[in-house]
Amino acid sequence: MKKIDNLLKNRVINYDKLISFGFIKKDNCYYYEKIILEDFKVIINIINDKVTTSIIEIDINEEYLPAYNENAIGEFVTNVRNKYEEVLENFINDCTTKNVYKADQTKEVIEYIKEKYNGTLEFLWEKFDSFAVIRNKNNNKWYALIAVIDKSKLSKKESGNIEIINLRYQKDEVINIINDKNIFKGYHMNKDSWITICLDNSLDTKEIFDLIDNSYNLISKPNEWVIPTNTSYFDVIGYLDSNEIVSWKYIKSIVPGDSVYIYVGVPYSAIMYKCEVIGSGYKQNKEQMLLKKIKKYNRFSFTLDKMKQLGVKAVRGPRTITKSLSEELNK
Repeated sequence: MKKIDNLLKNRVINYDKLISFGFIKKDNCYYYEKIILEDFKVIINIINDKVTTSIIEIDINEEYLPAYNENAIGEFVTNVRNKYEEVLENFINDCTTKNVYKADQTKEVIEYIKEKYNGTLEFLWEKFDSFAVIRNKNNNKWYALIAVIDKSKLSKKESGNIEIINLRYQKDEVINIINDKNIFKGYHMNKDSWITICLDNSLDTKEIFDLIDNSYNLISKPNEWVIPTNTSYFDVIGYLDSNEIVSWKYIKSIVPGDSVYIYVGVPYSAIMYKCEVIGSGYKQNKEQMLLKKIKKYNRFSFTLDKMKQLGVKAVRGPRTITKSLSEELNK
């Protein structure tokens, strides 16, 4: 039997959702009832944040006590108990939110993200129920992760729980911001492009807000990708020369607004086209990207040798390009 106190552990009531869920408010009390299996009703009362529930047998207007007894077995009582628990879980899912973070600075950070970016916490892992990711709602990319971890994960000299936020940071500059006191290399993330910040007031909150903005801006900018093609299997030059908008194999990390540079393999071995991702569609039941051709380059301008000089050592699959290559391609 799932008890309401256990279901409400580390959760708070979202009072704005109660009325739309079906609660009736009178003074400081919220009342809800739901008919189950025709002969019973589940009642939920909320008074001063205290939640109580009951299962009432309608004909006699008394509580159906067998449903509370875990030792009571049988198809009938099990059905009543399951329906009761279903109502409680719907209430928990629709009218409460997780409240695993206790630190004042964490609460300030969550409120800032909510107000500025309409950011919401997503608890994706049952095993790691204090880990919440926050995405850019336009491109679905993560720009923050808030969690409760043991301090020993960051520094072997300390222990005990601490609340942290992981944020994206400029890949070439991560080493410059790490101080191993309150800013560390990204915990459980790519340490080349993520940082971990302690939310224990050891770093000024305004500085953390600036780092959140930086992280959001990093993933909000369109990415630039280079995609290799093999002329032995596909006449990519004829295809792109003949069409302004083309269909391409869907690549999960690439989203509308990103730029895609088409690298044409042997005998050219060079970037020859710039395209913009303008959407997606389906072809033969397979999802495709839609690319708009923006520019065609001279076959000798961005050869593999030139790309290596600008930081791209190989093109074996879709990959982002370096800043120096981007600057040359966009001159």
